[in-house]
Amino acid sequence: MHRHHIARYQHSHVFLATTRQAERRTRMVVALTVFTMLAEIIAGTWFHSLVLLADGWHMSTDPAALGWRWLDPLAAAIRTAIERDGDTRISDLYLWRVGARHYACIVALIASQPKPPAYYRALLARHPELVHVTLELARCEDACA
Repeated sequence: MHRHHIARYQHSHVFLATTRQAERRTRMVVALTVFTMLAEIIAGTWFHSLVLLADGWHMSTDPAALGWRWLDPLAAAIRTAIERDGDTRISDLYLWRVGARHYACIVALIASQPKPPAYYRALLARHPELVHVTLELARCEDACA
């Protein structure tokens, strides 16, 4: 079993702002969402408006979702299945929900001896919730023991 130095196959996901700026802006948006949510729930209760109440409670799922890591078990299962052979490493993994209990993923792989895409798809076949899988394969040139 060998390991790869995958840094040269990876890239940053920070595009327009520094991490500190992005985090500050995200906190501001979450605070505004929570404030608006509370205002809608209070106003909906006060004025007996089912529309305001429903929207306020619906808005509560937005900030709550930031704390949930409901995709982590599936991402970990994908990583385990593909990296099990000791040659293949995942350099990038995108996973998102496309329907009720249906997910899509884009997986960027590096390996000294990449196998055909069908091989990697077969490794993920035990996850029927993955309805669309896109693979990007690269040959690793800098393997080390």
